[in-house]
Amino acid sequence: MTFAKPNRFGLPPIKSSASEAAAVAATLGVAPILDDAATKSAVLAALGRSRYAHISTHGRHAVVAPGFQTIFCADDGAGDDGRLHAYEILALDLRGLELLTLSACETALGRYDLGDNLRGLPATFFLAGVQTIVATLWPVERPAAATFFPAFYTAIEGGASQRNAFAAAQAKTRSAFRNFAPGEPST
Repeated sequence: MTFAKPNRFGLPPIKSSASEAAAVAATLGVAPILDDAATKSAVLAALGRSRYAHISTHGRHAVVAPGFQTIFCADDGAGDDGRLHAYEILALDLRGLELLTLSACETALGRYDLGDNLRGLPATFFLAGVQTIVATLWPVERPAAATFFPAFYTAIEGGASQRNAFAAAQAKTRSAFRNFAPGEPST
């Protein structure tokens, strides 16, 4: 999601999101689902039929109500505003999804409830059957994400284990952004 058009949530544009998603999709030999086509129902359908999935969008952590931690999708124009909440994932069967990468702010955050159960996006994706999740604990630095995720999937497609692919993508990103200061304007 580039959020190039104004949206009801006032989310700023993410110019590099489409190219990041396209690079990952090209590596995997699939077509990306971009912008207006990336409705919540389209994203959920893709998650249900995929082995690997990469989502590049805005995310929002809900500290007080982790079941409402959000990934923003496109508004479908038919009453669905495009917010995919953590609690909605619980009804899905995602046991076929080996790897989910979330290039969206604070999507790795969660919270323990009074019963000491972890809640939030990571917990609900794991409960739905996702085997591995790569997500972020902080705001996404878009230039770094545009380097990291394509490198990560390229290494996987080259036969590397997920752990080794992560390490290789991390090394490449650190090398490329040695002088990058967090908080610089990203595109």
